[in-house]
Amino acid sequence: MRGVRHTSFRFTVEDPSAELAGVLARHAGAARYAFNACLGLVKQAVAAHRDDPGAPVPYSGFDLINAWNHFKTSPAAGVDEHGNVGLPWRAEVCQQVFEEAAVDLGRGLAAYTASKQGARKGRRVGFPAFKKRGRADESFRLRNKTSKTGRTSIRLGDTGPRTLNLPVIGTLALVEETRRLRRMLDKGRAKILFATVRKTGRGPQPGRGGDAQHRRDAAQPAPRQSDQRRGLGNLRPPARLQAGLAWRRAHPG
Repeated sequence: MRGVRHTSFRFTVEDPSAELAGVLARHAGAARYAFNACLGLVKQAVAAHRDDPGAPVPYSGFDLINAWNHFKTSPAAGVDEHGNVGLPWRAEVCQQVFEEAAVDLGRGLAAYTASKQGARKGRRVGFPAFKKRGRADESFRLRNKTSKTGRTSIRLGDTGPRTLNLPVIGTLALVEETRRLRRMLDKGRAKILFATVRKTGRGPQPGRGGDAQHRRDAAQPAPRQSDQRRGLGNLRPPARLQAGLAWRRAHPG
């Protein structure tokens, strides 16, 4: 039986349009909202459990998904001006975003419990905290589902060799070549389980490379003419050597 190995491939989204950037930001915000809402439900359940030991506390990813499904259609999630109960905007994003956020919280709670009980090695893990906009990692995760016809929801190369299709979001243009992964998929040597979209701020900056180089050069001290004649550029000899050279120039004999 052949072993199974999990690995990841990282690609960069190529300069998304303002509309696409808004869609990605909306999904990241929805994931953050669901994580915080589920964490709030956990804290409420823990407080109720102190008064009533028989009160259940949603702790696993499965329990948290169920708790979220109940919350999103309840008055606790809000009521709009027309009297509609729940989150009216939840249909604007892929529903998997909410479920995966609940799963992430479940993993964080499990890591906290294991660390507290001494079953987890390494640095101590604290209780999960609420994610704040602008401080938390702007990301979300989508699972790769397969339809009855065998078509997957996450696909590479549908509209070009450097494209990625995600459910609800659509097509993303990528900077890097995807040939290696596509060949592995075509030969049955790989299977995409999920895709994580994360805003890092380290993506390509079209038209900015030259400006960055100019700024870096301007920050460096200008080389001395004597160093330029010797071809030393910005190199400087050590302080002791400079003192020795100065003494030799003052005492040529």
